[in-house]
Amino acid sequence: MAEFSGFLWDSSFGIELQECTLLESPPANGNGKQTCPKPYLAHFKIAGSSLILVNIHLKKELGGESNGKLHSTNHKASHFTDILQETLRGEKEVIILGDFSLPAEAAEFDLLRKEKFIPVVPSSTFTNISTKNPQGSKSLDNIWISRHLKKIYTGLCASFFHRNHSRVAFSCNV
Repeated sequence: MAEFSGFLWDSSFGIELQECTLLESPPANGNGKQTCPKPYLAHFKIAGSSLILVNIHLKKELGGESNGKLHSTNHKASHFTDILQETLRGEKEVIILGDFSLPAEAAEFDLLRKEKFIPVVPSSTFTNISTKNPQGSKSLDNIWISRHLKKIYTGLCASFFHRNHSRVAFSCNV
């Protein structure tokens, strides 16, 4: 099954896409299959400032072992943070968002915390909401902002259901 990532923006607000790329991850065990999903990275210009957005979906998968056990996301999160550390070195205004399949408090995100990224979705805000479960029960989606963006983050964040998908939004003063 193919999976796609992307970004939507309103250019009438002065948001301009500079470039975008799908980051490659190393193949697993020489079999040519990716060890983790490819992060989608985009460089935007907003009100004269540069901003990098990274969209990721670290999903848990069934299979790979004959017993069909659910595989951990731990190694995928580790590869993801390693790739980002190399790619984003020296960048100041960065937002990493998506489905991390783990709560923000998980040890797998210690590297993001070490790099001074801050998760903006509180663990009390459930992001797995649906028509069957409108309140949700887990916080697995998140938005991590670099410390340079913390000064413009308003502290407002919400999770909502729209067109058969849960969404997470946050607010910044630009």
